[in-house]
Amino acid sequence: MSVFFQLIGIADGALGLYGYYTGNMTFLVAGLVVAFLFCKMNQISVVEHMLTRIIILPFLSLPGMLICHFAVKMTWGMGFLLCFNWVLAITAVIFLFVVIKERREMAGGK
Repeated sequence: MSVFFQLIGIADGALGLYGYYTGNMTFLVAGLVVAFLFCKMNQISVVEHMLTRIIILPFLSLPGMLICHFAVKMTWGMGFLLCFNWVLAITAVIFLFVVIKERREMAGGK
């Protein structure tokens, strides 16, 4: 089931990026929210995971937001949403590989 949630997170990260590049704010916000809620690691509880995401992901998005603002002259909010969406999509892909690795280890494979 966790592999399915990771795939949903990747798809919604892609939906958010599609929404940004086409100018559809509904897709952007929906992709961000669903990717934020569905991608999670198995070793920690949901509360710990959400608190960590609320605290750490904005700081990971900050350098990209600054680059978007100063290099591309993008507004602060749009730069932050774009970078936050990219960070969510990348973490969803990383979590997918971690979940697959955990599944293999539980099944006794290497």
